[in-house]
Amino acid sequence: MNFKNRNLRSISEMIIGDVDYFQRRSSRYITEFFEDCDLDFAHDGPTRWVWTADRLKELLQEPQAAAHTLPARFAHVLRVLMRKSDAESNDCDRLLALNALNSPLSREGFEAFYDADNLLHIRHVGTKTVSIP
Repeated sequence: MNFKNRNLRSISEMIIGDVDYFQRRSSRYITEFFEDCDLDFAHDGPTRWVWTADRLKELLQEPQAAAHTLPARFAHVLRVLMRKSDAESNDCDRLLALNALNSPLSREGFEAFYDADNLLHIRHVGTKTVSIP
């Protein structure tokens, strides 16, 4: 699966915190973020958003569980990114962050939403198929 470069950049900027409503992360904290996602990615100095976009591109190349779903580890990264416990003080319910994430996702045919347990899910807009990490 491929995402457009501008959408990968947008999501990468959320992960590194160069976007409102997301925690800013230096190199060490980018590595920690991916460790929290159970991934063995260590940022080693290149431009943060470029390096992060390359990791996301790698994850998007992994197999999908079903048609119209995201690869599981990519979806898991988004779920970790959107944990409500990581909310910024200016977005306690994470709705502004969710709107920001849905902008690039919608251009790829997906939308993110929280369930009753406040876990993030991503569904394909056309088929309503939910990606379950």
